[in-house]
Amino acid sequence: MENLVRDIRFAVRSILRKPLFAVIAVVSLALGIGANTAIFSLINEIFLRPLPIEQPDRVMAIFTTDERAGGQSPSSHLNWRDLREQNEVFGEVAGYDFAGISIQTGGEATVGPALLVSGNYFDTLGVRPYRGRFFLSEEDSTPGAHPVAVLHYGYWSEELGADESVVGRTITINGQPFTVVGVAAPGFHGLNVGFEPRLWLPMAMHRAIRTDPALNWYDERRGLFLFGFGRLRPGVDQATAQANVELIGARLQREYPDDNLGRSFEVQPIAETAVFNRAAVMAGTTLLMATVGLVLLIACANVANLLLARATERRKEIAIRLAMGIGRARLIRQLLTESLLVSLCGGALGLVVAFVSRDSLLGILGAVPGGPNLQLDLSIDGRVLLFTLGIALATGLLFGLLPAIQSSSPHLVAAIKDQGDLTLGPGRRFSARNALVVLQLALSVVALVGAGLFLRSLSAARAVDLGFETDRLAVISFDVGLSGYTREQGEQFFREARDRIASLPGVETTALSQTGPLQGTILRSVFLEGQNPEERTFVQVSGVGEGYFETLGVEIEAGRSFTDADRAGSVPVVIVNREMANRYWPGQEAVGQRFHFFGMEPVEVVGVAEVVTYQNPGEEPAPFAYLPVQQYYVTNTNVLARTAGDPSTVLLAAQAELRRMDPSLVINATTADALVENALAGQLNTALFLGILGGIALLLAAIGIYGVMSYTVRRRTRELGIRVALGASGSEVLGMVLRQGLALAGIGLAVGLVAALAVTRLMSQLLFVSPADPVAFAGTMVILALVALAACLAPALRASSVSPIIVLRYE
Repeated sequence: MENLVRDIRFAVRSILRKPLFAVIAVVSLALGIGANTAIFSLINEIFLRPLPIEQPDRVMAIFTTDERAGGQSPSSHLNWRDLREQNEVFGEVAGYDFAGISIQTGGEATVGPALLVSGNYFDTLGVRPYRGRFFLSEEDSTPGAHPVAVLHYGYWSEELGADESVVGRTITINGQPFTVVGVAAPGFHGLNVGFEPRLWLPMAMHRAIRTDPALNWYDERRGLFLFGFGRLRPGVDQATAQANVELIGARLQREYPDDNLGRSFEVQPIAETAVFNRAAVMAGTTLLMATVGLVLLIACANVANLLLARATERRKEIAIRLAMGIGRARLIRQLLTESLLVSLCGGALGLVVAFVSRDSLLGILGAVPGGPNLQLDLSIDGRVLLFTLGIALATGLLFGLLPAIQSSSPHLVAAIKDQGDLTLGPGRRFSARNALVVLQLALSVVALVGAGLFLRSLSAARAVDLGFETDRLAVISFDVGLSGYTREQGEQFFREARDRIASLPGVETTALSQTGPLQGTILRSVFLEGQNPEERTFVQVSGVGEGYFETLGVEIEAGRSFTDADRAGSVPVVIVNREMANRYWPGQEAVGQRFHFFGMEPVEVVGVAEVVTYQNPGEEPAPFAYLPVQQYYVTNTNVLARTAGDPSTVLLAAQAELRRMDPSLVINATTADALVENALAGQLNTALFLGILGGIALLLAAIGIYGVMSYTVRRRTRELGIRVALGASGSEVLGMVLRQGLALAGIGLAVGLVAALAVTRLMSQLLFVSPADPVAFAGTMVILALVALAACLAPALRASSVSPIIVLRYE
């Protein structure tokens, strides 16, 4: 212990003698360690932090599986209820459903996310209220009888000012009064990472919350929307539970073959289901972690080069200490202590970098505006601290070991006389410092190529033909169901809203649509006429109004568009896209064909529209069906308005008109161009983040090249002076130094090119361009070559101006 304290004191004095070295090394490491800590805090929040429930390992998520659709889906309410009553493996089975609600607590109404939950939801999870109580079993037994609510702690504290008298108060939800009975504990958000509801409501109140009849599937055995979970009974394991739910699934198939054919149940630990689209999120975070890992390796190589240069300056001191009898092992330990002290300082500063940058990271990686209310807590907890400490120690060993080994074995006589070069022995042309610079450049190529590919991918995605015209298109969204409108009132409101917006100055055409451009769709089962019911398939569906295709600039390739005559009471009709026509009626005329959606009467195809992009740029063509809104009523709608000029001016006027019609209406107004940018937000965020990291890698690589060339010129000053004295011109010396530096850069670029070609293949699923895109690779090579040239130029110019008289005089 005494020796360790002595080594630490010696290391501190040694570092303080060269403060510039310490600052550069610590800052370089802080950037690398801070970036790794920031990304690890994201991984910690998404994958590692345990759910705040009692014994989470005993809670199983329950999914529906379908032999035809594949994958895992939520369950229907009726199947979930049967499983809850018939299972023999769960002590409790609970469930929840996502919903959007309108909330009014005295001021203007706002829209927010909520969860409809079974009465035993909180008890099954083993959580306790912060204020008041949770739901009673009878409050979820009679539909519509108990309008009560439990508030989220964040909503209570931030929106309601942590009002201690909130329990017993009334708040207005979707135009109906609800009584607050409790407040959830801090940190409890439910079972889905990143989703933060404003409140929880009893499932029995679904008719007040699911006001859109087209989206209220509580009485439909086929409607898959309910997320079930159960707590295992003592002594029951996952395999036993799986066998039992499969038996129940088989029984429900026999009892309800029309609805449950091919369907069963599957259980999975709740911790493995907390992240939606887990595989894609894991792929994205792996990419980010690999990138910040590259930056940290570059920083390590940089600091190792600094240590080698510093060791060269200390070679006389080290040689004297060795000559006086200090053991080599003790010397290596002292030098490693210095390295570890520098890395720990870099780790401490890295924690500050991670803490300061967490809001920026959330901004870069945040959810698309208008999407779900994702909330991520990137706080620095014990797990993040241990990760940072571990990576700091590993980093100190990584960059400190090679310089320590080389520094502890100099040629004693030459070193004491201050002759020779620690890094260059006789006949050695490629030093450890050069090897580290090659490594830096190779890693920089990989990092910059990755950033370049995502920038190119973003550009390619923006150039994708969406199939409709986005310029001068305003999108005004609202949901009359959140204000308690009946169907008759809603239909009247839609007509009047469209007419008022159509009469605004600058508006050319208008149309109604259930979903706006790139805002998602509904998937429904389709049965073709004369087809075996077991052969049903799924298509995307949306309700649209008269003038929809004309407003979006979508061509009707066959048949006709919808008209005002396609209303309730008339022949049910549908327009399909070309992909659906070709897939379901190959070689036939689609117009005139008939089919029906599950639970609906047959519809007749009256038109075929061209294929457009429905959700994400670059998606594969998919079958799509359009239903007339006058025959297919939904409470949420979008008024699409094609304008003569800038659509943003129309948005303000449209919102004012709608508020005059109903001041309580919650309105979201945007442009189609903004929706496209939102759809590309993931590509933009990734490109931005990788670009920042690539820039850091480029800067560190430039510093590394400059350091090596400056060191080389300084060590060869006498040799260069002799060359000039013997007749070498300044330009010859300049060329010689530049060739050496650029040869080093060329090796690094070549190694990096090979590595990048191998690594970028792993990104193919995330890109709109080829992972071997020549523009991204060529651009990276040019940028790095120019940076390498600039980094070599200053030392080369200094070498070309060496005065032989001054050099030889002082030698």
